[in-house]
Amino acid sequence: QGSLVGVELMRARHDAAEAAARVADAEIRKMCTFKCEDALTTDLTTASKIFLNNTAFPPALTTAFAQALTPERTPKLQAIATCQPLPKNILGGDKADLKLMTITAVKAGWAPSGTPMFVYHRRGYGWTTDEGEDSKGAVVDDEAKKMMASRVASV
Repeated sequence: QGSLVGVELMRARHDAAEAAARVADAEIRKMCTFKCEDALTTDLTTASKIFLNNTAFPPALTTAFAQALTPERTPKLQAIATCQPLPKNILGGDKADLKLMTITAVKAGWAPSGTPMFVYHRRGYGWTTDEGEDSKGAVVDDEAKKMMASRVASV
């Protein structure tokens, strides 16, 4: 069975996550731990999947996170999902070794019609050739297409 580790820099958000976990099902509670730490410096050596809610991050902070995802720092990383795209110049094999595979949409309280979700895979987990990170476009799934259509219709 896997485990879930939430890392939050802000004490209030960390406390809110712990409070939410206390009312979750027992199975979920057993799997969850929370750290009030800086995700840029916390130990990520056991992370296999990461969700980065960078919706409101300034570009420099998103870049800093992408730069922190080196294979040496995240040796078990298979995939990362983000709310804003990672900078293309950080994705290559000599850096994060990630490729954008899917753009989807998920519902969020701040975006009733959905918000984008960018899903990247590390080489060996969904892509294995030396095609390069930009040789094929990411798949834009039906959820993302519906979200984009509803946003256009509401303008």
